[in-house]
Amino acid sequence: MTDFSGNIILLNDSAKHLFRIQKKFPYERKFLDYIVDPSVQTKLKAILKSSKEHLTEEITVPEANTKKCLLVGKNKVTTARGEVLGQVLVFCDISHERELEKAKDDFLHAITHDLKSPLTSIQGYLDLFLNDEIEPLSETQKKHMRVMSHSTQKILKMVNNLLDIAKIKDGHLTLNKGPWDPVNSVKKILTDLQAIYWLIHINFKAKVTVLRHGKKITSRFFPVKEVLPCPKVTLIADGSLLDRAISNLIDNALKHTPKNGSIEIHVKEEPQRVYFSIKDSGKGIPANALEKIFQKFQQLSATQGGTGLGLTFTRETVERHGGKISVTSKIGQGATFTFWIPK
Repeated sequence: MTDFSGNIILLNDSAKHLFRIQKKFPYERKFLDYIVDPSVQTKLKAILKSSKEHLTEEITVPEANTKKCLLVGKNKVTTARGEVLGQVLVFCDISHERELEKAKDDFLHAITHDLKSPLTSIQGYLDLFLNDEIEPLSETQKKHMRVMSHSTQKILKMVNNLLDIAKIKDGHLTLNKGPWDPVNSVKKILTDLQAIYWLIHINFKAKVTVLRHGKKITSRFFPVKEVLPCPKVTLIADGSLLDRAISNLIDNALKHTPKNGSIEIHVKEEPQRVYFSIKDSGKGIPANALEKIFQKFQQLSATQGGTGLGLTFTRETVERHGGKISVTSKIGQGATFTFWIPK
């Protein structure tokens, strides 16, 4: 604990051992003057100077042959009367947790590389059968082939999510931006799902709101009985990543929507942004889980399957495009995921 000038008021034995401080109270120097490593000193200085009353950050402290990972929490210290005495820093050693996380990430990264090649081969042969390029199939055979194809694509998506999460973490994922039509993307995803409607029994609806001459025009683009021109909305973005992000949200909605339930998708154009919402009629998300579901390997239920990475990948993709994603939900009334991308 320090006052606001950085003078040490309290320093326990664990903190002394961590920063190799031999001196006992009263201390001759300010706390930061006892920190030997310049990078650690700079980070702690920024934490102490921050205007936030409650702050948590992760820092790395160099050791003899390794690095110690610390979670640093900062809070103001006040009396019962509200008098501010100073601020306290709490250092929690999370090195072991980070080592375990790295081991898990390394294992998953290795196994996903090994999985991708045979899965791509399986999908390729399924496409050949479905396109009658090997030999003609009956409609019943094609029906079951489409289910196999859908399941293979789901596994490939999981594998790609794992690989891209690793790239994001290492800073190697680059955005290949170009013109992209989100309405066409949603329409294609839902059209592909039509092949297994008989299996999932979910009612899909999709609409788009576009800006034309200062007016907002809303029209449904799925399902559409007649062949109508699809309203165009153009973004400059990495279409392949955003296609997967939207697909992940639809898959997530499918996972939690009961038989004969509904999923509604709305693409809404604003002057500077395009909004997306995916609303399901599932059982909803508990309030205490709303902030956790975007974290790696988090799932609402262990029985639902999946890696728990789809929403993490989606959040990372949206944020790398300069957008934001959020979720609202009430138990028994489903959940609505909303995100926006700058135009």
